[in-house]
Amino acid sequence: MIDAVRTATFGLLAASRQFDANAGRIARAGTGPGSDEPDLATAAADLVSARLQVRLNAAILGAADDATKRLLDIRA
Repeated sequence: MIDAVRTATFGLLAASRQFDANAGRIARAGTGPGSDEPDLATAAADLVSARLQVRLNAAILGAADDATKRLLDIRA
């Protein structure tokens, strides 16, 4: 169970970083002289991907929590 929690936690952290990076790219679009325009479609798709990664990793954490509760109930 600990491996599932650790993996999901790292996945949540990676998704959070991906979301922050792409949100920053979108926020900086068109600001500053001579700034390179980011590909907004790709950045938006990456935001959706990060959101899905968060949902999946949260589901893994929930499943690991449920499994732990069941194991504790069996041992009780």
